[in-house]
Amino acid sequence: MVKLLSESPHLPEFCHFITWRSFFSVPAVCAETFFIDPDRFQHIVQPVETQGRKAHALTDPVQHDMIPVRIRIHIIVQDLPCHFLAFFFLLQNVFSLDVSALLAGAGVTRERMYDLGLQCISRVKDDGGRYYFLKNPMQEAVRGWIPVDAVCGSIAVYDPMDGRLGAGRMRTADDGTAEVYLQLEPDQSLLLETFAGSCQADPFPFYEPTRSGLPVRGDWQVRFTEGGPALPPARTVSALSSWTLYGRAYEPFAGTAEYRIRLAPVAETADAWELNLGDVRESASVWLDGKCLGTLFEAPWTVRLTQEQAARGGELVVKVSNLATNRIADMDRKGQPWKIFYNANIQPRLPVSRGANGSFTAAKWPLRDSGLLGPVTLSPLKKTE
Repeated sequence: MVKLLSESPHLPEFCHFITWRSFFSVPAVCAETFFIDPDRFQHIVQPVETQGRKAHALTDPVQHDMIPVRIRIHIIVQDLPCHFLAFFFLLQNVFSLDVSALLAGAGVTRERMYDLGLQCISRVKDDGGRYYFLKNPMQEAVRGWIPVDAVCGSIAVYDPMDGRLGAGRMRTADDGTAEVYLQLEPDQSLLLETFAGSCQADPFPFYEPTRSGLPVRGDWQVRFTEGGPALPPARTVSALSSWTLYGRAYEPFAGTAEYRIRLAPVAETADAWELNLGDVRESASVWLDGKCLGTLFEAPWTVRLTQEQAARGGELVVKVSNLATNRIADMDRKGQPWKIFYNANIQPRLPVSRGANGSFTAAKWPLRDSGLLGPVTLSPLKKTE
C-alpha cells in the first residue's frame, strides 16, 4: 500500500492509496520526504472504489498547473515480495525523479561536505544555529576548509573522544555560508556548533606530527582483571599480539586485560605528543601514572600527552576489553546454554551462524582477535596555525 500525503497549505489535503496485496507477503515499512514540483510529476492519482473502500489508482499522464508541494511518501509493503513488479513500477515512476533538481527548485540546499567524502548529521538549535556530527569514513585523513550549510558568526568544535573543545577557524564563502578548518583522521568524528555571534572560547587546537613515531619498547605486563569463563594467567610479552595466541586457556576469554609498561621520558621538545596504540580489539582506556588520558572505542586509537607528561614518562597502563564473540562460540561448541533471552533462536542470515536445525549457533565462528595488538608509538606534534 502506497500513501501519498500532501502537506501543502495551498492544496486540499488528500491521501492516495495503491494496494498490491497479491504481490507481497511480509510487512515492512520505509519512509522518505521529497519536495516535488507537480509539473515534473508524470502521474496524478484518481479515486476508485475497491471492495467498498476508497482507494486511488495512477491514471495516464496529464498536464496540470500546481505550485510546488511537499509530498511525503510512505511505503507500507504488506506481504513481502514473491516478485517485485509493482515495487519496480513505483520506483520508476516516483523515485526516479531528479531529486537534486527538485530540492534546488524548492530552495533546499545541500551539505557540500559530502563532495569531499565526509558524512554528517545536522540538527537545528532553538536559537536557529545548528549542531553537526561529522565523520570521516575514508581511509585517508582530511585536512582543510570544510563547507557547512549554515550562515553564522562563529563555530565551536568538540572532540567527543578526548573532551577537547574550542572555537574553530572560520571563513565565509562567496554564497555567505561558512567554512571551518578541520583535521579528521580516518574514522574520526567531531562535533560542531554554530553561533550567530562570537564563540567565547580559546581556539580549537590542531596538530601535525613532525616525524614518524618512536616505538614504545620493553616488556608488557599483561594481567586479566575481569571476565570469564575464568581469568587466564598473567603474561609478560615483549611483542604485542592478540591474547588468543597465548594458548588455549586464553581463546574463549571475554573481558578486560591490563597492559602495563614503563614509558621512558623523552628528551625532545614538542608542542604535544601523540600516543598511538596501533590496533585495539575492541575498546581501551589509557592511563599514565594513575591519570586517565582517554577512552577509545573506535579508530583513531590515539591519545595526546602534554610536553610535561612526555618529558616525565611514568607507568603506562592500557585497559582493553574485547567482545563476547569468542566466549559465545566456545559455549555453543560445548553445548552450554546461554540463550536465556527472548528471540535468541531467530533464523540467522549468514550460513556460518546457522546450525543443522536452522537455528542460530556460534559454534562455527572463527576466533576473533582480542586485546592490544599495537604497535604502540609516541610521536612529537606541532600545533598548526
